[in-house]
Amino acid sequence: MARPKSTEQQINDVLELLADTNRMLKKLSPETNRLMYIQEQRLKGQYQQQLIALLDEYPSTLVVSRKRPAS
Repeated sequence: MARPKSTEQQINDVLELLADTNRMLKKLSPETNRLMYIQEQRLKGQYQQQLIALLDEYPSTLVVSRKRPAS
C-alpha cells in the first residue's frame, strides 16, 4: 500500500499539474486557446480552493503567502 502523501507533496502535485496545464494550453491554436480559457480559469479556481483547504487544515506545517486574486 502506498504511503499517504504529505501536505507539501500534495501542494507540489497541484502546482505541477497547473504548470503542465499551462504548458499544454500554450501549445494549442489561438482559437482553441480562447475556447479553453474559461475551463482553465475554472480549474485554477478549483486548485486554489484545494490549496487553501490544505493550508487551512495544516496551517503550522507550511509558511506560504496566500495572495487572493484581484477580481
